[in-house]
Parts: sequence; C-alpha cells; structure tokens
Amino acid sequence: SQLAASARASMLGRSSADRVEALQLRHLNENARSEAQHLQDMAEAERQKAALMQRNSLTLEKLGLIGLELTQHLELGSIFDALSRHIPALLDARAFEIYLLDEDGESLNSVFGLEDGQPLPPDCIALSDTDSNAARCARERRELSVHLAADGSDPSQVPGTMRTLSALFAPLLIGERLLGVVTVQSPQAQAYGEHERMVFRSLNAFTAIALDNAHAYRRLQQAQSQLVAKEKLAALGSLVAGIAH
Repeated sequence: SQLAASARASMLGRSSADRVEALQLRHLNENARSEAQHLQDMAEAERQKAALMQRNSLTLEKLGLIGLELTQHLELGSIFDALSRHIPALLDARAFEIYLLDEDGESLNSVFGLEDGQPLPPDCIALSDTDSNAARCARERRELSVHLAADGSDPSQVPGTMRTLSALFAPLLIGERLLGVVTVQSPQAQAYGEHERMVFRSLNAFTAIALDNAHAYRRLQQAQSQLVAKEKLAALGSLVAGIAH
C-alpha cells in the first residue's frame, strides 16, 4: 500500500511537472508568435511608410513640373488646357470648375469648367448666396471639403449636372488678394483624403500664380495698345497741324 501510494505520488508529481512544462512551452510559443506578428506588423508599416514617401516624392516632382508649365503660360486658354490635362491624372475629378471674382467683388463668374470631359455652361454666383459652397469658400477664404448626402438632397447641388458625393473647394489667393475659387468634384463617397487635398492645394497655388500672371500680361498688353494709340493720335495731330500750317 505504501509502495502504491508512493508510486501514485510520483506519477502525480511527474504529471504536474509535465503540465507546468507544457504551460511554459505554450507560453513561450505564444510569446514567440506575438513577437513574430509584431515584427511582421512593423515590417509592413515600414513598407507602407516607404511606399507613401516614394508616392509623395513622385507626386511632388510631378507637381513641380506642372507648376513650371502653368506659370510659363500667359494666356488663359493655355492655362485651362494644361489644367484639364493634368488634374484628372492626379485626382478623381469628374467635374472641375474655375470661378473668377468680378471687378466689383460681388459675384463669381465661371470661366472654365468640365464635367466628364464636356464643357460646363457659364455660371454666375452671387457672393452672398448661402446655398453655394463656392460663394462660402470665397467669403471665408478657406478650403472646404464637402461630403454630400447619398440621396442628393443638398441645396448646393446644381440640377442637371453630375450627382456629387465628394467635393473640394479652395480660394485662389495671391497673398490676401482673392482671385476666385476652384473646385473638383467626384461621384464617389470619401474620394479626397489628405494626400488628395495636398495635391489640390499645390495645384491651386500654381493656378493662382498663373492666372495672376495672365491677368497682369493682359493689362500690360492693354496699356501698350493704349500707348500706341496715343502715339498714333499725337503723330496724326502733328501731321494735321503741319498740313494746316
């Protein structure tokens, strides 16, 4: 009986030791798996970070070239042609429109717009229009990221145009001087993240500079035309006076 009890105790001791060892091994295995998963997660995060940095670097390089091209143009038509080529390659912009502030500063006039590659009709928006996101953007002079209702029940939605679910609006500013507003719009929900907004801001800055340069060039041409006309009138006056004499 004593030998049997001793054998049972020995077996129970070995069984307990085996269970403790098994628990320790399981714990070690779980720790190893957790550490391996953590390392995999870190490696994936680094890979995504490197891919994002490369993507941003390529995007910035492309934006620099686009900015150089835009600011070299001095005609509005050339600027709009360049934008219509480059914006769809960088953003989901099924609709794209530029508004310029009129001389009295009371309304925004559409000077260029495309929807699915087709020109949009001219439009005029009063700066006081409370339903217009473009007017609000101009009044507040800040970027707007707008996510519209899926059923299209939004007062800013223009009847007869593409139903928009995502839109970005930004003021065209030269310092504190407002030139107008530019907008890109998409039928996709949540189409514009931080990367897309960064691209949009850069394009807006280049566009504002290009439009201001074109406006200054047009004023210079008008001044030159007026000067030539005055010189011709002065020469004609001298000729008439000489003939009369």
